[in-house]
Amino acid sequence: MTTEERLEVLEKELVRTGSRARWSLVGTALVIVVGVVLCITAYGPSKAGSVGGAEREVRAGKFTLVTQDGMAQAVLHVTEDGPLLGLYDAQGKVRIGLTVTEAGPMLRLQDSRGNVRVSLAATTTGQGLGVYDDRGIGRIGLTVTEAGPTLGLLDAQGNARVGLTVQTDGPSLDFYSAQEKSIWRAP
Repeated sequence: MTTEERLEVLEKELVRTGSRARWSLVGTALVIVVGVVLCITAYGPSKAGSVGGAEREVRAGKFTLVTQDGMAQAVLHVTEDGPLLGLYDAQGKVRIGLTVTEAGPMLRLQDSRGNVRVSLAATTTGQGLGVYDDRGIGRIGLTVTEAGPTLGLLDAQGNARVGLTVQTDGPSLDFYSAQEKSIWRAP
């Protein structure tokens, strides 16, 4: 298999990965919304004034779902930037955050120390997937913009070391020094 054929295979895989990431974000958001609606229906205010057993509208600035002993497990509220849903672990730490801003939706998965481990975004400028190490430093970045897909591999300090880009003028593969200076590029 030639280098061009390999790059073409990688390009197709990057496009499929971006599509899967978008559908994963949509699916996650749908599951969260359905869960919130079910919780509001099950634990919401009394049914006085309801139509057919269902509330016409529930309005609030914040919803907090708590365990039987009062510990928050999920919070849905509106911030200055837009709506935010936070899901908490048994220790009360945010583990999943879903927000929608003017730029678009973002999903963040965090470890027990609060470090972001995975982020997924679909913004007005493109889509992105970030994977972070246990210190919260970005190690893998995948973006898809109008110019094309880019895959970046970063070192332990978060410096770009390898970049694979497929743009309208063709693919390129770049290797960088620890100071992020180009040391090799094809073509």
